[in-house]
Amino acid sequence: MEAIMDKQVTREISKGQRLIELKNLYKTYQLPWGKLNAVHDISLELQSGEFLAVVGQSGSGKTTLINLVCGIDSLSSGSIRIGDTQLEQLSQRKLNLWRGSNLGVVFQFFQLLPTLSIMENILLPMNFCNIIPVNQRKDRALALLDRVGILEQANKFPSHLSGGQQQRAAIARSLANDPSIICADEPTGNLDSQTSDKILDLFAELAREGKTILMVTHERDVSTHATREIRLHDGKIVQDRSI
Repeated sequence: MEAIMDKQVTREISKGQRLIELKNLYKTYQLPWGKLNAVHDISLELQSGEFLAVVGQSGSGKTTLINLVCGIDSLSSGSIRIGDTQLEQLSQRKLNLWRGSNLGVVFQFFQLLPTLSIMENILLPMNFCNIIPVNQRKDRALALLDRVGILEQANKFPSHLSGGQQQRAAIARSLANDPSIICADEPTGNLDSQTSDKILDLFAELAREGKTILMVTHERDVSTHATREIRLHDGKIVQDRSI
């Protein structure tokens, strides 16, 4: 019930309203030679419908930042507020339920379960969170696969799909519970330029529909897709610009 309540709160936020608020985020790792601040005093606000590209060199803290927003990594200090939910106050169980109901996550290496069909991969988050009525789940999964252009692959296993098709399946899975936020970590890193453009076009379309997109990327030219770009260096924001 708590996960469903959080989902309803998120859906009440309309395009243009503040959705994500990060305050003084730190993520510190203790290494043999001392402490490493992977994320160093980051504060940021995002509105519903923004498409934010997080760029920077390897080791700049991009993936750590996205993992903190997703609740995959825990904060060393600071606060993350999404809608009316304060992430650092949730237990691990509640955080898992909240994430499954409110965030869609897309990984560079797809992370599709190899022993499940593409259709079953899309159904999995619906079954876990139990938000979508049971009698609507299959139709929703097929509609999402149709939207990303791989409906004919529904009954195949991930190993039978190309990299671009697997990433499209991963995006369909991220949309399974109709989240307000999509977090994508290098989603085009293993794709050719033509397929990458199609994936970025899809993210831009989702942002125009009101979803908030946070995307870690090495792509140099995201200006035709993203609406905002932040650049990280040594765990700090060194540039924040609208596109």
